[in-house]
Amino acid sequence: MPKISVVTCTAKVTPNLERMAECLRSQTLTDFEWIIVDRLLFERPEEFYYAIEHSCDFKINVLSPKPSVFHDFNMPDIASARNTGIMASAGELVVWYDDNMWVQPDYLQRHMTVHELPTKTYLAGLFWPFDNWDTVSDLSQREPYDTHRNFCRIGDFAHNNPSVEKGGKVRPDDNRAYNPYPTSEGRSPYCRGYETITGAWSYNGNLSMSMELLLALNGYDEHLDGTFGGEDINIGLRADNAGYSGLLDRYCCSYDYRGEENSSTMDTHPFNWDYIGTVNGTKLNRGEFGFIDIQRNKGRVRENAWMSLEDLRKDYLGRAE
Repeated sequence: MPKISVVTCTAKVTPNLERMAECLRSQTLTDFEWIIVDRLLFERPEEFYYAIEHSCDFKINVLSPKPSVFHDFNMPDIASARNTGIMASAGELVVWYDDNMWVQPDYLQRHMTVHELPTKTYLAGLFWPFDNWDTVSDLSQREPYDTHRNFCRIGDFAHNNPSVEKGGKVRPDDNRAYNPYPTSEGRSPYCRGYETITGAWSYNGNLSMSMELLLALNGYDEHLDGTFGGEDINIGLRADNAGYSGLLDRYCCSYDYRGEENSSTMDTHPFNWDYIGTVNGTKLNRGEFGFIDIQRNKGRVRENAWMSLEDLRKDYLGRAE
C-alpha cells in the first residue's frame, strides 16, 4: 500500500494534468498513488488520459464522482467528489492536489514529515494563484513575504516583484493582498518550525489529513454540494473539534493556474449562491450556517449521517484487489 494518496478533483474542460504529472514525477518522496476524480470523465475522448498514464511509474486511478444526495446537476458537487477520492485512496495520508497546480519537488515530503510526528495534527501549506504558466518557475523562487516580513498570500504581490501594477500604480506592500491568509496562533507547541492555525485556514489547495482523521470525520459535508466552496473550512473546523491541531508550513507552497480559460476548479458549472437566511443583516448560505453550528457545538465532528465513508472505502478497495 502507498504511504500517500494524492487526490485531484476536476470538472475542467482543459485541466493541465500533464504539467501536474511532471511535478509528481519529480517528487523526492515516491511512495504514492494519484487518484483523479473527474466529473467529465465520460465526456472525455477515450485517449484523454493515455499519455499521462504511460508517462508515470506510479499508480494512477481515474474515476467519476459518486452520486451526491444533495447534488443538482447544474451545480458543483465538490464535497461528494472529495469523498470519492477518500473512498478510492489506499494511502495512510491524503494530500489534496487541485487541478492545474504546480508544486516543488519536496511538496509531498513536507506533508509526510508532519504526519510522521507522534501528534494529532493535519497540515496546511501556502497557496498562490498565478496567471501564466511561463512565470511559475520564477514565482516559486520568491519568498512569500512583503518587506515587513508579513506573509503575502498572492505571490505577485511579494516584495521582490515591485513591477505589479493595479489601477496604473505600483501596489504597495499589503500583508493581506486581497485574499485572507492563514493567521497564525503562534509557534507550534507540538514541533519546531511550524505554526498552529485554526481549521478556518484549511485550504484544499494545499492541505493534507491522515486517513484515520478523514474517516473519523466521515468525510466532507455533502450538504454543501451545490453551494460555493466552504467544504475545506468545514472539515478543518471539525478536525479541530476532534482534537487535532492544524500546522502551517510556510515553505510548503502550491501554485494554482488561474488563466482566462481555467478560472477555478469547477469552472465548467455555474455556482448557486444558495442563501438560506439572514443573520445580523447578512445573507448566509448553507456552508456559512454550518460554520456557525460547528463553532458553537464543539462536539460536532462527523457529517453525512446517511452513509459510512469507512464502509464505502472498504467495499471499494476490496473490489479493486
